[in-house]
Amino acid sequence: MEDGKAEETEAAGEPGSPGKPRLPEENEAHVVGRIVNNLKMKEGSGANGGYKMARFTLAVNISYQDSSRKWVRETDFVPVVAWGKRAEEVGKAGKGTAMRVTGRIKTWQVEGKGYRWELKADKVEILDLRRPTRAESDEAQKELMPS
Repeated sequence: MEDGKAEETEAAGEPGSPGKPRLPEENEAHVVGRIVNNLKMKEGSGANGGYKMARFTLAVNISYQDSSRKWVRETDFVPVVAWGKRAEEVGKAGKGTAMRVTGRIKTWQVEGKGYRWELKADKVEILDLRRPTRAESDEAQKELMPS
């Protein structure tokens, strides 16, 4: 518009609500943890063809000092679902495997039980945080040494 009112409204927020900033419509979560249960893998066919799905739970830790300066470690358990290619990637992992998952929070209501939620994986990355054994370390050293 020539008077500039439409531009002001869009810049300030929702149409018809001048002066109120809009929050970004973004639902993204990043977690790093270890798989605490055996993967539940499922394959099937649907209206859009075949599918693969993996369900698992990640244990996510946080450490902090409480008011008496003692270190406290808390663990949260994050339910995760991965579909398609990501399910295949997760299928290589097992209980105790460290991984980074990026995705979005999905919630739904279960009749008589309230709400449930899970992290729908958009990206999974298997992390190998364990220290190599002495034999693995020696083998890697040999590969680096010139013959």
